[in-house]
Amino acid sequence: MECGADNGWRPVGQRTDGRAACPGTTDLQNYQWGKGPTVAQHVPAQLTFRVTGNRKVYALAPNGARAKQVAATLQNDQLTFAAQASDATLLYEMTME
Repeated sequence: MECGADNGWRPVGQRTDGRAACPGTTDLQNYQWGKGPTVAQHVPAQLTFRVTGNRKVYALAPNGARAKQVAATLQNDQLTFAAQASDATLLYEMTME
């Protein structure tokens, strides 16, 4: 399917060039999140995902770059980490190692 085609998929944001964002995109800079500064309140959360294999979790900077690695535990094929205010992010990345 062509990116931007009317395929029933509706993106949350729009690209800066006005075209519709494509499914599977990872380029956070192409989204219009509104006008800054962004104001967000931390909500404590512990996140658990069923996974196979070892993973690492990173807190991401607003541009999508890795800001720091986040402590995570793997037990019985479940990866758990805490979203903390000290991470200073709304975005996380999980990688296979």
